[in-house]
Amino acid sequence: MEEIHIMKHLQTFEDFNILNEIGDMSAGYYDVKGPFFDYGGRRYTVYKFETKSGLKYDVVFYDKRSDVEVWFETFGDDDKQLPMHTTTDKGELYKVMATTFGIIDHYLTSKGAGIPYGMDPELTPKQIHAPNNNLMTINPTKEKKRRGRGYGEDIKDDKRREKLYVKYLKKQGYKPKVAGDTIFFTLEKYM
Repeated sequence: MEEIHIMKHLQTFEDFNILNEIGDMSAGYYDVKGPFFDYGGRRYTVYKFETKSGLKYDVVFYDKRSDVEVWFETFGDDDKQLPMHTTTDKGELYKVMATTFGIIDHYLTSKGAGIPYGMDPELTPKQIHAPNNNLMTINPTKEKKRRGRGYGEDIKDDKRREKLYVKYLKKQGYKPKVAGDTIFFTLEKYM
């Protein structure tokens, strides 16, 4: 009788059979800590999570007074921040994206997140952190050209992150627009 060997890449593929469609959050979520208000300064609110591979992520909301900018920071096993323009390639993209965009939704809609800090239980993190801002922006980083042992300028036509973020935002009901290298959407219904 012939023995059948399942190759490693097929086993990896089986791990992702729960994904229905990109942006629909079906990959699941990691456990999240936060929001942490005034983390790194009065104008910052941060959420944190760690992936199965040990990467740590911070989702940072920054009150720019005219809008709320959100960005994502990644830290390796040694807690050293990884350059934002690099990809981690750990096979966790969809679960990381679902967690990240779940955090954005929590920031905008979750009442009672300020209770542990003695804040009004009727307010959402956005209403506590940046009550007057009606715009959220994301500036997706681009891969950089390799220059010897370092990195050079951005690869201008690298739109992979931008397209992925827009797909997730649309799937969650937001109406993102792109101007230059910035994705933005209004927050009027969260005021």
